[in-house]
Amino acid sequence: MVESLDRKVILVGTYMNAQQEALQVLSLEPDGQLRQLNQVTGIDSPSYLALTNDKHYLYAVSEVEDGAVVSYSFNAQTGDLKELNRQLTQGAMPCFVSIDNHEKKLFVANYMGGSVCAYPIEADGSIGALADRVKHSSHSIHGGRQEAAHPHAIVTVPGTNERLVTDLGTDHLYIYRNETPNSSWVLHDEIDAVPGSGPRHIAFHPNKPFIYVIQELNSTIALYHRDEAGHFTLIETVSTLPKGFQDENTAAHIQVSANGDYLYASNRGHDSIVSYRIGEKGTLDCIGYTSTLGKTPRHFLLVHESSYMLVANQDSDSIIVMSISQEGLPVSTGLSYAIESPVCLVEA
Repeated sequence: MVESLDRKVILVGTYMNAQQEALQVLSLEPDGQLRQLNQVTGIDSPSYLALTNDKHYLYAVSEVEDGAVVSYSFNAQTGDLKELNRQLTQGAMPCFVSIDNHEKKLFVANYMGGSVCAYPIEADGSIGALADRVKHSSHSIHGGRQEAAHPHAIVTVPGTNERLVTDLGTDHLYIYRNETPNSSWVLHDEIDAVPGSGPRHIAFHPNKPFIYVIQELNSTIALYHRDEAGHFTLIETVSTLPKGFQDENTAAHIQVSANGDYLYASNRGHDSIVSYRIGEKGTLDCIGYTSTLGKTPRHFLLVHESSYMLVANQDSDSIIVMSISQEGLPVSTGLSYAIESPVCLVEA
């Protein structure tokens, strides 16, 4: 299935090294074909990306031992990227970067470093000096993956100044607020996840107070309701896997459709996208599983104002082009794009 739409620009982060074209800019054409517009060398493993709303500046983490976050000026018309500057993350293996609601601050999660960091965004889009850093401690029950703290995502709760952090290593959600004169972070709340679950990524419902957390290690999604006082209540937890599946799997990414009707998540091992219909109270009804036609779907993207879904298969070096059916299920278009170890997709 193909459709009529304007060309879309897609930024791709990978696990390639600094000598390779590790950061790429693609165009998604009206017929569903992906074509390269530009590529950038000079950054190791740009595994997660964040783009400003005006599309002028891109930020990428370099997920290596001496972690860094890199800023670029970006031209969405031509695909041109120009590095502005970079800052060390003062922690190993940064795996997530996000921008606050006012686009004045940049947040980074250091997976192996066990810390989250904040930087000012300067007027020219460059990254200022480290402003704040919070290090987590403790561990949980999975000996191989939870021997220490491993923050995996840091996002701003819509409509607030709260930062929500998932920590795969400690099985906690942390909520931070800026409440001091110097804007240092204050821990507002700490939410226990099921031991061994491994909270990873977060999705917000577009118009209701529901927050969905995908849990990597036990392949589940936890649904929370957030009240007006900012308190989280766990509503339900559902599996991302079909009944009877016994092989190894880790859940990866999660996204809610723009209209709030559907939620999608990716399974690495089962190598699928699981689809859910969202009920009035935020609850999830599984409507099916779609093969990603590759290995290890680390990330995927619902393309804005289209029916397209792009799936990044890390271990089979491909981006698969799918289309969302009227029933809400992703269906293969038969189109794909070859690229080494894709791990993050962002629409410009």
